[in-house]
Amino acid sequence: MNQRYSLNLPKWGKIALILVLTLGVLRGFYSLIQEKNRAVNMMESVYEKSFYDLVMDVNDMEIKLEKLSVSSGVKYQRELLLDVSERATLANGNLAQISLDTGVLQGTTKYVNQVGDFAKSLYEKLNEGGEIDEKDRKSLKKLHEISVEVGKRLSAVRDEIGEGKSFINNFDDISTSFSEIDDISVDYPELIYDGPFSDSVVNKAPKGLNCAKITPEDGEKIAKQIGDYLGVSISYAGSWEGKITTLNYENDSSDVLIKLAECGQLLSFSAPAPIVKESIINEEDAVRIGYEFLYSMGFEGLTPVWYSNYNGNVFVNYVHEDEGVLVYNDMIKIKVSGESGKVVGFEGMAYAYNHVSRDIGEAVVVEDEVMEKISGEISVETIRLALVPKGEKEILSYEVFGTRGEKKYFIYIDAVTGEEINILCVIDSDQGDLLM
Repeated sequence: MNQRYSLNLPKWGKIALILVLTLGVLRGFYSLIQEKNRAVNMMESVYEKSFYDLVMDVNDMEIKLEKLSVSSGVKYQRELLLDVSERATLANGNLAQISLDTGVLQGTTKYVNQVGDFAKSLYEKLNEGGEIDEKDRKSLKKLHEISVEVGKRLSAVRDEIGEGKSFINNFDDISTSFSEIDDISVDYPELIYDGPFSDSVVNKAPKGLNCAKITPEDGEKIAKQIGDYLGVSISYAGSWEGKITTLNYENDSSDVLIKLAECGQLLSFSAPAPIVKESIINEEDAVRIGYEFLYSMGFEGLTPVWYSNYNGNVFVNYVHEDEGVLVYNDMIKIKVSGESGKVVGFEGMAYAYNHVSRDIGEAVVVEDEVMEKISGEISVETIRLALVPKGEKEILSYEVFGTRGEKKYFIYIDAVTGEEINILCVIDSDQGDLLM
């Protein structure tokens, strides 16, 4: 027999019960709102700190570029160039912390990279006994003028923040100010210092994220795998809307930041990595460690194309390999700490934007014909097919790696037309290997 029970409360008692229940519900909602506000404020503080640090980095670069345009002492010039290079690296790190849309930040990031690259090239030129000539001084003067202009644009963003605007609530306004930096143009030296085609083309829309959407709670399980790997506690820090909406996770001190796509694919993460004089790993160890980390995050079919040791930490670039063809646009960059032997940096935005099934086509030119086009002074060590970016296109090419004396070269020959399309020269330096 079914029985029904009821509370035999007087009228005032029922009213009191309703008030208590209502108060409990309101308190719960208030608690949720407070928690959300704390997360938003935490993310905003990360963005603003990174932005203000970026402003200081660019201002410092501007001052040192101005000094370089009038300096005549080689020793002091080397110090200034090294400072510019290091500031560019710091600026890059601060840009990575600002979760604006990747397309919006692309112009700013490219500017910072190319100023840093130019400084490194001049630094190496001086180390080899050269000098800053008139052409270099004109370039430095132009770069200084651009730095002034970039500083003004960044100051406009700073003023907007000072007037109460925020990265989270006023994305469009702040994005516009960053986008204006794209309008600045200059002919930079074509330098790539962390591997062939390391600044792979980022398409206007992400193509490599074809997995199902997950919840922030599911994403936290993925992020905590990285946290456990690093030995830190990770929690959800909010999402960010853009061409790629990101789920963001960090530790209590905010020096470990993990970004996932809404489908759970790892886009990037960074953790502290001190400079070490004696690394516990070598380049081959770093490649293996990187492979193991990639596999744990679900990335397969990648092959290393470049590694470089900088300040005791090893940087490794992996690209997708499609039936023996290296696909340079589908690149992932890994940083391995020379102190802990663990992956402390991951950058997979190019992979997320570009990794799709392709009809690569067939090579028309054969290897023997390619060898005929290579200078007899070059001792060829390897030759392999690669799909390389050139403007908005991808070109099937032969990548020829060879040496002439102590110099190393990457030579790219179009696999259809047989035309030489690019040559990169490897230069050893105390800043790691440079390509130009």
